[in-house]
Amino acid sequence: MRTRSRLGLKDFDPCTILLNNDLSAGIPKVLENLHEQYLLPPLHAGWAVRRKTNHFAAYEEVAKKFAKLLGMDPWLINPMYARCGEVNFSDGSGAECLMSNAETLLGKIRRKYKEYGIQEKPFVIVKADAGTYGMGIMTVRDPKDLADLNRQLAQQDERHQGRPGGQRGHPPGRRADLRARQRRRSPSRWST
Repeated sequence: MRTRSRLGLKDFDPCTILLNNDLSAGIPKVLENLHEQYLLPPLHAGWAVRRKTNHFAAYEEVAKKFAKLLGMDPWLINPMYARCGEVNFSDGSGAECLMSNAETLLGKIRRKYKEYGIQEKPFVIVKADAGTYGMGIMTVRDPKDLADLNRQLAQQDERHQGRPGGQRGHPPGRRADLRARQRRRSPSRWST
């Protein structure tokens, strides 16, 4: 039941509303302009407006301060990341940014691996900047993999043109970011 600035039930007027929704589909009108009640999480924390790169930047600041307090390298608790703007796998726009960022990050990670004696092969994770429910996530160990992917997707597009339901699962114009995972992390860390 909605009144001018509150949301509740016939016999219950809550002071706080706990949302079981990540708001990735957008903010429902019924939740807008509720200035007399708390919404948890707040609307500005939903995936409709939140971006992974903003989270990574905020976490990076916290990790740097924490690492400084402990006298350690922040790289040990904060994976590197980079951001590309619009990426469209259908027409290849933004692919150069992805390949360039992947190459740069992999180079930095290789140096860190050498510094810490890590024998594993480094990799980066490529994913959309907004929530994707785990879809469209790619592991890249070599930037050439992204060039191969672009060719494969272009060929798929050619084969699917003119067919009903021929749309692929990579929507055009998605923002993408690269998240480099240097080491295995505990499940409580941000999963990428």
